[in-house]
Parts: sequence; C-alpha cells; structure tokens
Amino acid sequence: MSQSTLPSALKTYSVLPDNRSALERGLELALSEQLYAVPQPYPELLNAKKTPLAMLPYLAADRQVVDWNSNDSDAEKRATTHNQYQVFKLSGTKAGIRLALDGLNGETEIQRWYEYGGEPYHMRIRVWITAAPDEEKLQRLSQRITDAKSERDEFSLGVGIKQAGAVYFGGAIQLAPRLIVGPWVPPVISAKGTYYGGGMTVAAFKVIAK
Repeated sequence: MSQSTLPSALKTYSVLPDNRSALERGLELALSEQLYAVPQPYPELLNAKKTPLAMLPYLAADRQVVDWNSNDSDAEKRATTHNQYQVFKLSGTKAGIRLALDGLNGETEIQRWYEYGGEPYHMRIRVWITAAPDEEKLQRLSQRITDAKSERDEFSLGVGIKQAGAVYFGGAIQLAPRLIVGPWVPPVISAKGTYYGGGMTVAAFKVIAK
C-alpha cells in the first residue's frame, strides 16, 4: 500500500458543514487523496528565484508588486518579487525599506532621527549603486521608500555611486650569478628589488531629494 501524501491538517479539517454525513466525508477524503497523489508538475512555480522567466510577471502581479519595470535585469525582477511579502510584513521598519530597495540592486544605509539628532520621525536614507542613475530610477527609489515607510515618517534621500577596486602588491627582483674560476667557491648572488603597493577606490555622493 502506498504512503498517503495528504497533509495531516486536511485529515482533520473539512470544508463540509457540521451536518455532513459519513459518506460525504469519506468522498471528500478520497478525492483529496487522489489529488495529492498527482506529482506537482511545476514545483518551483511559486518560487520567485526559480520560476520560469515567462511566469515571473504573473507571480509579481499575484504578490501585488507595484513597481515593475520590464527593463530591469532578471536578478532585479526576481529579487523584487521574492521580497514583496516581507516588504508588506515589515512595512515601516528599516528592514522593510531595505528589502524594498534591494530589488534595485543597491546598498542602503538608514538613520532614524534619534540616531543623528534630527526632527522627530525623520530619516536619512542613503543608497549606494554602481552606476549613474537616471531620473526614472531616482523616482522609483523614492516611491519604493514612500510605499514601505510608515505614514508619519519623512525622509531625505541621497543616491551615490560607490565603486571599489582591488589592491595589488608586487615586486621585481633581478638575479645576477657570478662565476669565479679557480678553487671552487659558491657562486655569489646579488639581488635588488623594489616593493610596489597601490589601489584605487572611487566614491561619489549626491543628494537627490528631501
């Protein structure tokens, strides 16, 4: 006999009214068993990170994603859709705002008013991205914050470009062996070298809106 795949909750829960007969309940259980015995043809359908790209817009609509742009990269679309439930759940918190902006591929810093001595219920939000934003992206960042923050909160938004370069260390050594004819003496080796160290970091910041 095959193992039942019916969830345990459905074995006790019924959609039938309290005056159901034993036959009706038996039919409900039998039908449920047959439905759950069918393998799921699309096991990743509701997983925003793995669902087929063709299905992603429909999943985003189902999760009530407001800011959807077909020009976003696939990674940004998946992140936006994946985070939407948590954005709703954490709305009004720092974590919720960060998740709302995560889909636009940025690094977010948030300070509440009591952390820098500002006006009550004000926030300073700084978003670092890796390329110069256009006007549309700036508006989208601002709108996502507006949707995710508390109604009473006000914010100033700064958008900057942050890039980091790797630091390299290197050196060069020249070796010059000298051979002495006569009684054997170990070769004399002279060497000289120069130590090099360097790196580059570029950072720029621009206040966009208040």
